[in-house]
Amino acid sequence: FKTGADFATDKDPDVNTSLEFKVYPNPFVDFVTVETTAKLSKVIVTNIAGQKVKEVVNPTDRIQLNELRSGVYFISLYDMDNVIAKTAKIIKR
Repeated sequence: FKTGADFATDKDPDVNTSLEFKVYPNPFVDFVTVETTAKLSKVIVTNIAGQKVKEVVNPTDRIQLNELRSGVYFISLYDMDNVIAKTAKIIKR
């Protein structure tokens, strides 16, 4: 039994665990606010069936979602390499 840097652990070194983000309010009515430590290239909102319902390129911290019906959605935050950095479940009242 050996341990050390050359042996596998339960942590993936390629995963960015330093990215912090908040999506609020949740549940929301007209918009959500996204606070993050990283620059985002886009935000994609999908419905519970996985269909894209909104895409915002170069988003600001406030994402307008007033056109959505009440229900459960997922918001995916993409970093500047167009890789999903985080995904959160959001609920429209």
